[in-house]
Formats: sequence, structure tokens, C-alpha cells
Amino acid sequence: MKKQSIKKFFKKKNLPFLVLLFGMLLVHLLAPIPIADDVFFKGNPSGIFDWAFYKGRYFEWSSRLILEFFVVAFLKLPSIIWRVLNSGVLVLLGVALSELFVEKNKKVFNWFIVFLLFLFPLREMLSAGWVTISINYIWPLTFGLLALVVVKKILLGKKKIRLIEYILSGLFLIFAVNQEIMAVILGIVFLTSAVYLILNKRFHWFIVMGLVLCLGSIVFTLTAPGNHLRQQAEIRWFIDFNYISFVEKLEIGISSTLAQYVFNFNFLFFIFSSLLAIAIFSKYQDLLYKVFALIPLVMSLVFGNGFYVIVDRLFPHLASIDTEITQYGLITLGNFTRIQSYIPLFLLLMTAFVILILIYIIFGNTWKSTIALGVLILGLISRLILAFSPTIWSSGIRTHFLMITSFIICSIMIIQDLAKRKSGQFIENLLIAVGFVAGFSYLNLLMSL
Repeated sequence: MKKQSIKKFFKKKNLPFLVLLFGMLLVHLLAPIPIADDVFFKGNPSGIFDWAFYKGRYFEWSSRLILEFFVVAFLKLPSIIWRVLNSGVLVLLGVALSELFVEKNKKVFNWFIVFLLFLFPLREMLSAGWVTISINYIWPLTFGLLALVVVKKILLGKKKIRLIEYILSGLFLIFAVNQEIMAVILGIVFLTSAVYLILNKRFHWFIVMGLVLCLGSIVFTLTAPGNHLRQQAEIRWFIDFNYISFVEKLEIGISSTLAQYVFNFNFLFFIFSSLLAIAIFSKYQDLLYKVFALIPLVMSLVFGNGFYVIVDRLFPHLASIDTEITQYGLITLGNFTRIQSYIPLFLLLMTAFVILILIYIIFGNTWKSTIALGVLILGLISRLILAFSPTIWSSGIRTHFLMITSFIICSIMIIQDLAKRKSGQFIENLLIAVGFVAGFSYLNLLMSL
């Protein structure tokens, strides 16, 4: 009887999130606080309700007044409060992903979500302070996704949405859109949802309210005097930023974004590209499809994992491809006349294009294909926005959080589609492999703190 109870416990769909909570609590108990920007927010305001400080921030630096209020609050309070709450927010991120994108068999696919979250680049928090980065990036991302749970129910026509769900979703949305990139991304989602409802001759006040909140936040961001002054001050990170053209900025944005996954080995992208290949191989026998399916995976392995060591002797001219991105992008005044200089950019664009094609091939002409492609495009947009900011290089990996999440979402969708054609044993073995990678990544994170 006792063995049956234990076995039943391990089959609970929420057990993975309990494991994630304990794992995140350990990480957060070891996290150094305060460091970097945390020190500024802890020391400068005289208290949590120092309105003069927030007024100064609005006129001199930032429109993220709600976010910065919470940053100050948690740094003024005992650190254990943030350590526990932020661990909970990361669990809520997993819950939101499950509610939005897992259709059934949650007890299996929730483990997959948790393993992928253990691979999330949390060490990036060290670059500008754990509290500052988590509340400015992780919390808006999580709360934005949680707000979309109600949107999903509305679009699916579910009538039983409780008042408390609307209230919480509204509060989550107000918090999330104070981060300008989330305001843009969520604005696109709410606009698309509104159009969908109109085409289906339906109306819902929450969708309209969400769209208004997003647009209002964007206007608030664009008109905040502090944002303009900050951009002028941050020009020190990229002195020539105002002198390069729109096309050059766009190229820098594309190159710096895609290279982070193709020219630098990234486990989450590796898992995503592996799932793409497995899904195509399991669904199609056409040789051309299989060749295309291997392109993102091969690019990840070859260019992102010891490229020069592997091919230097075998293909010396191929090894001479310069995958290093300068501050001015891949194409510069010094190399724009050489055809070879365009090869790295071509490889990046080809990989991105192939990924989009593969997603469409996997899901076909269905709503899943539209969602997966939309998620990837929104993830890319979230990073390309930085191409028009002088902090595109100084901001670090945290500006990739939304794009990384888009890879996670698509991976969740692909493995569920794969489960329809593969045996339960195959999916279980796949989860075990991802689990081992996640475990080693987690241990590496603990050792780095």
C-alpha cells in the first residue's frame, strides 16, 4: 500500500513544479545580494516610498516606475522575501507555460518544461544584480504569460472564467507592460486576438482592456523624458551609434541575435533544433526534408561547438570563415567589398529561414503552425528592438530572455506533436536525456555562485 502511494505521488502533474521550487530555492539562497545595480537601488532611495526618487527616475532615466518600485521594496526588505518570491515566480513561469501550451498528459510534459527551465540562463543575473534583473525581465515575462491564460480561455470560448481570474490577470498585465518590450509583444498578441474575435463576430471587454493597457504603456514609454535622457547617456556604450544607418543597425540586430544560438553553443537551442530534426525524421521519408531538418542542428554543433578544432585540418578554407561579430556587425567598412564577409550572415539567415520552414512542415496548415511561427517571430522581434538602442551590446543575455522562452515554447509544442507518433518509451528516454543535461547545467549554476 505504501509503495502504491509513493508511485501515485510521483505521477502527480504538479510534482515537477515542486522539484523546480526546491531547486530554485537552493539557487536563490546562494545568490549574492546586493551586487551591481542592486547596490544602487538599495542605497539611493531613503525608503520604499521615497516618491522624490521615483520622480527623479521618471524625468532623468526610466519609465519603469512600477518595476523599480518593487526592486527598491525587495532590496529594502530582508533578502529572504525576494529569494522565496522569485523562486515562486520561476515556478509560475513553468505553470504558465504548462497552462498555455500543454494540451494533455501534463504529468509527463511538465517534467520537460521544468528541465528546460533548469537550463534557463539564470547566471546572467550576476551581470546587473539578481533583484534588478529578475524584476525587470523575469517577472514581466512570467506575469505577461499568466495574463494570457485568460486570453486563451476567451479565444477558446470558455464561459467559466471567474472574477478573481480577471482581477489577477489585469494586475499581472499592468505589471508586465511597464517593461517596454513586453508592452510591444503583448500589444501584438492582444491586437491579433482582437482581430480574431472580430473575424469570428465576437467581442470581449478583457481583450479591449488589454490592448488599451499595452498601447497606453507604449505611449507612456515613448513620452517619458527620462527614456530620452537615458538613451543620450547610454551612447557611451556605442559612441558611433547615431552615425550608422537603419540598415546597419538592423544587420547588427539580426547578426547579434542569431549568432548567440548558431555561433555560440546553446543547450536550449540545441534541444530545440534536435527536436526539429527528430520530428521531421519521424513524420516524413522524403530525403530533402531530412536534409533540411538537419541544418539547424548541424549549424549548432559545427559552428557552436569547437568548429575550428573539428575542421581546421580537414577543411582549412572553411575554417577561415570569420564568425566573430564586431561592434558594427558582421559587415563593416573594412570587409564589405569581400564576398566571403557575407557568408556568416548568409548562414545565420539561412538557418533562421530553415527553422521557420521546418516549423510549418511539422505542424502543417494548422493553428498550431500559426502559433509556433508567431511565437518565434515575436521572440525575434523582442531582441531586434534592441538594434535601435546603443545598449545592444552592453545589455547582455538578459535581452534574449524572451527569445529563449520562444524556443522553450516551440520545443514544448514539438515534443507533444512527436508524442503522437512515437512510443511512450521513446518520449521517456528523450526526457531522461534532457533531464541529465538539465541536471549538469543546474550543478554548474550552483558551482558558479
